[in-house]
Amino acid sequence: MTRVQEVVGFLEIIAGVWGTVLGILIVPKVSGLLFLVPLTIILLFTFFGIAGLLLYRGHRLGRPLSIVAQVIQVPVFFTSWGGYYCLGGAGLRLTIPLDSNGYLGWYVHLGSQLHVSWAAEPEATTIGINVVAVVLLIGLFLSRKPATGVTSPASLGGAA
Repeated sequence: MTRVQEVVGFLEIIAGVWGTVLGILIVPKVSGLLFLVPLTIILLFTFFGIAGLLLYRGHRLGRPLSIVAQVIQVPVFFTSWGGYYCLGGAGLRLTIPLDSNGYLGWYVHLGSQLHVSWAAEPEATTIGINVVAVVLLIGLFLSRKPATGVTSPASLGGAA
């Protein structure tokens, strides 16, 4: 396991624990169909925690699940028809409104957040990315261990 995988795994475990606990705390406050909100939060952040734990322990499923967990955290958007962002562990959202002067917005967060909205009324359509998730995603892609095994015919043990 590489240092990058240790860091990503640790952040995903923290995000998983924190987000799952928050989801569990919401359960007694909702009823009916609104129960789906904390259930979604619990399932999502439990997934983050499992991905991080598997990555940290070097399990073969850890890397692909962690890649999915980071991809889920990359997009940020707010429009009149809805919005979405997800932060697990740490986040730096960089955003730019499309229908204004184009000023760059940013937001730093430690913890776990899931935002999904429908029929919102933002002043401007805004798109962006979570820079921390992008950096961790690149780190996961670059941290792949080189394949071990036979590299030359001379290492087969026979005469060449």
